[in-house]
Formats: sequence, C-alpha cells, structure tokens
Amino acid sequence: MKKNLIRTFVFWLLSSSLLACGSKDSSPGFTGSDSSQDTGSASDTVSDSSADTLSDSQTQSETSSYVDTTGWEDCPEASDYVGDPTWQHSLKVTAKATYCATFNEARTLEEELALKAQLRIVPGSYPLPQADGAYAFALPICVRFAPDLAAPTMNGAGELSATSSVYGEETNYIKSFAQPLDGAGNAWSLEGTIAFDSPKDEQPPPFVLDGGVDATLGDGDTFSFSLCRGAECYQIDDYTFVSCNPSTYRLQRHTVSFSGGQAVLDLRLGWSMASTEPGAFVRASGVLDGTSFEQEDYFRLVYNPEHHHFSRDFAVLFDSPIGTACGLRLEYLDPWGDELPTEVHTIACDLANLSARAVTNETFEEVDPGSPGF
Repeated sequence: MKKNLIRTFVFWLLSSSLLACGSKDSSPGFTGSDSSQDTGSASDTVSDSSADTLSDSQTQSETSSYVDTTGWEDCPEASDYVGDPTWQHSLKVTAKATYCATFNEARTLEEELALKAQLRIVPGSYPLPQADGAYAFALPICVRFAPDLAAPTMNGAGELSATSSVYGEETNYIKSFAQPLDGAGNAWSLEGTIAFDSPKDEQPPPFVLDGGVDATLGDGDTFSFSLCRGAECYQIDDYTFVSCNPSTYRLQRHTVSFSGGQAVLDLRLGWSMASTEPGAFVRASGVLDGTSFEQEDYFRLVYNPEHHHFSRDFAVLFDSPIGTACGLRLEYLDPWGDELPTEVHTIACDLANLSARAVTNETFEEVDPGSPGF
C-alpha cells in the first residue's frame, strides 16, 4: 500500500478532536389511509395525487442544491410504482432525490471514470408494508450514465422483504428490495434497503429521501441503493449510490501548486467506525498554463482513495481542453504531506498521462468540520 496503515491511530486521534468541536446541526404521489391495515397483497399501482409538502423536521439532512434535476425526461412516472395502496408505512421522495455512484477503494481512477452514474427516484409518496413478509414491489427510478452511454431501465416488479424487531420501547423496521432492470437486453438489478426506528406501537412518520445523507454511523434512519449487473450485487463493478454533495460532511481542501499552474480540490468526508469513510469529490478549480478552470460536474470529477483516505487520487476533466490537456491528474495526496510525494500530470480525456508537472507546494486544510450528528 502507498501509505503505512499505522496511520489508523493518527486518523482516529484527528477524528476525535474534530468531533469534539463539531456542532449539531412538490411532488406527486399516493398517500395510503392511516386507518387501513396491511393486506399482504401486492401489485396495486400507485396513481398521482396532490403535492406533498415536507417540513424541515422531516428531512434527513440538508438538501443539496448541487444536483441538477433537469435532463431526466425519460424517467418513468410516479404511477409506475408497484405496491399496495393500503400499506401503512410510507416513503416520501422529494424533487432532489438524485444520488451519485461513489468510489470503491479497490478500483483505479480509470475504473472510477467508467463507473460514473446517477440514480433518480421519481418524486412521490409511496406506501411500504408494515407487516413482516415478502411483497411484489418496484420504485419508479431512472439511471443516468456518462453522456452518450445507454443506462438500464425499469423492467417490472421485484420483491420487497419487510422485517421488524422490538428493542425495549422501540421497533426497528427494515425494508429490503431488489427489482429488475433491463439494459440493451442485459439483466441488471437495483437493490435497496430502508431502515428506521419508531416508538413501539406507534405509526412511524414517512421516511424521506431528499438527496441528502443518511444517519451517521447507522444511528437513526438509513438507506442504501446499489445497481448491479446480473441478479446479485457486491461485485467490484457495482454502482453504490450516495449523496452527490453531502453538505453535512467535513469539507477538506487540498491545494497543489505545480509548474504552470495550481489546483484546489474540495472533498466532503463523512464518518465511519471501521470501513472507509463515505465521501464525495465536489469541486475543483485552478489554473493551467494561464487558463483558469472550475469544475463541479459530477461526471468530470474522479476520485479514488486508499483505506480511510490515507492516500487520495484525483482527476478533473475540463469543460474544454486547455492546450492539449483534457484535464489534470493528481495522485498520492494525503493530509500529512509525507511519504510518496504528490504527482501531477496533464491528461487525455481517458485519463492517460500526457506530461508531468513538478509540484512546488502543497497544503491541506479542513474548511468545515461538518455536523456528524452524534
């Protein structure tokens, strides 16, 4: 590995000090009747209804203005939902419920670029079963790959498994589902899990998807979505979706000066007890050979870390080439500035190195400590 994993201890010291300083921080659809009971049946189709208004207390986190919700004209309608209108639990999806495929530390930058994708869940209010069991189910979703690449589409109903467990005075509910997608005749699947707690014997409020992050360290409402080739997930080329711009996470900034220019790289990082922390490369700016650049387009910002982000690799693709360069590649960055020195290259549009640029200075700062929520 590029960095010695003895950094684990240093990382936790830094995290602990940061946490000590941290402070707490209209869509169509169907709403089921609160007085009705689960029937155990499935396959009813939801119809559009009046817009639902979500209060600040219903949202899981700060919503993001980063995601452009235009360009989804080919998405299905809310009425393409498959479920039962008498189900008692509810999922509310706002117009900002767009999520971005995240990194996998086992991949390369080239693989990360090839596996860029966005997931949009069509705004609406969708019933979820309260009773434990298996049900026919499908959420109306659409997927977007990089421009000019065809993405898989909805292909009928899948299955949702509902389970619940009582812990003291609270009930934990888990809704896990898998639904089939079709991509040019090839089978795909979307797998998702929604989990939340509620006081025992009380009706839980709607679970809200608003494009923000889920609860930190699993304490509270959580969700996950993965897009997979074939019927099963958990492969290196799966797409795992997270918030495109998790504004409650720490904002960390690397500034690298090099011969002929400078790059400023903004990274949002969350928290984790063991696995590599969630995060998103949200912005790059700078200058190359006298020409300024700024980039916030998810599909043009590429990131891959080592475990716990001990070493960090970035690539930024410009909106238009600067000279012969489609972008910049910056590798082996870290918060400590030691061991493998940072490397900078101009790159072709496929991220292949064109020319090396000598690094003259490098700084790191935590611009915003974030709001871990614990």
